[in-house]
Order: sequence, then C-alpha cells, then structure tokens
Amino acid sequence: MQNKKIKLLFLLVSLWVVGLLIILVGGRVLISLASYFLVGDFDFYRNDLIRGAEISIGCGIIIGVGQCLMSKEKTASPSNPK
Repeated sequence: MQNKKIKLLFLLVSLWVVGLLIILVGGRVLISLASYFLVGDFDFYRNDLIRGAEISIGCGIIIGVGQCLMSKEKTASPSNPK
C-alpha cells in the first residue's frame, strides 16, 4: 500500500510541476513574442524562467501532496458477483 501511495505522490507532483511550468513559461513566451511582433523587442529574461520554475515547483509540490493525501483507495470488487 505504501508503495502505491509513493508512486501516486511522485506522479501527481511531477505532473503538476511540469504542467504549471509549461503554463507559466509558455504564457511569458507568448507575451514576449507578441511584444516582438508589435514593438520589435523580444524581452524574455532568464529571471522570468527561474521565477516560473520556482513557482511551479513550490505549487506543484503543495497541490500534489494535497491530492495524494485526499485520495482514497477503492476496494477490489469480485470479478463475477452472483
């Protein structure tokens, strides 16, 4: 049982971290591309990437652990009930 919970924890945390990182950094890249096409200045700084990674790791761990703690295991039902 503990092994399944640990696998679930790692799966949830990794999915949340990757998803949030893609959303945060992807949104910033889209804003930078829009400013590049409208103004001619691509202003995506490395600091934005680091800040997005920090936020996504922190929030991903908090959300993933919360979801793992709230999850319940279903009992296996018999395959052929009579």
